[in-house]
Amino acid sequence: MKRISEWAKKAVMIFIGTLLLAVAYNTAFDPNEMVTGGVSGLGIVIRNLTSQVVPGGVPLWMSTLVLNIPIYLAGFLSRGRRFVMSSLLGTVFMSLSLYLVPTVNLVEGDRILAALFGGVCAGAGSALVIMAQASTGGTDMLGMAISKYLPGTNVATIIGVLDAGVVLTGVVVFGIAPSLYAVVGVYLIARVSDLILTGQRNAQMVYCISRENDQIADEIMNTLSRGASSLSIRGLYTGSERTMLMCVVSRREIVPVKRIIRKHDPMAFVIISSVSDVRGEGFIEDILEN
Repeated sequence: MKRISEWAKKAVMIFIGTLLLAVAYNTAFDPNEMVTGGVSGLGIVIRNLTSQVVPGGVPLWMSTLVLNIPIYLAGFLSRGRRFVMSSLLGTVFMSLSLYLVPTVNLVEGDRILAALFGGVCAGAGSALVIMAQASTGGTDMLGMAISKYLPGTNVATIIGVLDAGVVLTGVVVFGIAPSLYAVVGVYLIARVSDLILTGQRNAQMVYCISRENDQIADEIMNTLSRGASSLSIRGLYTGSERTMLMCVVSRREIVPVKRIIRKHDPMAFVIISSVSDVRGEGFIEDILEN
């Protein structure tokens, strides 16, 4: 029963994610001729090229579905059934969402707004799909399939080359101006997706070397309710044994921590670094457990 509940939760996240992606493509990118890469981007090109043959061109949902068939076949032959099945639901939902969301230009005449709106929607949608441990197939799957035959080549590089090829196709078909706006959209997709996936857990790591580490740690734990660890270190210049305090805090707590350290030891040696992902008690837990 628990497994069914988890599967249903993932399915809902994938569907919401693909709906957001469909909104981005059908109301911002496609009507404004902005090719942002991937199979959906190639579908925008196909719709334009077939508009003289088919009224309105081949629908984006149809081209996305058809183009994914050979990609899935390549994935099956190179990676096996389990690899293909993990992305099947995302691909089906993506085509369904593109069919359900009407193609309407919500930001007609303003490609900057189209890039901003589409980038935010697509970034949020991509993040939801990734958090559900799924994908929508396309160039991601093709890149994984190709990587098996190019040992030593980074998968991200292969995917980047494939997406760049799609964007260049957009340049040839639509011209340079829409493609430059599309680059803004691509950047926003990556930034928004990254912010949702890791930005919520951004924190600060504090290292402190002081003779008053015990007093500093006590006040941090009592006033901020944050844990702290003491690490044994040895100075290579003096050879003396010391202890170093290590503590992870949120961004808003970094000022109180510095004030506590300065209060007990103004001469303390302090290092503060950014942490892109932190999990566990006191911080945001995983939205979905593995």
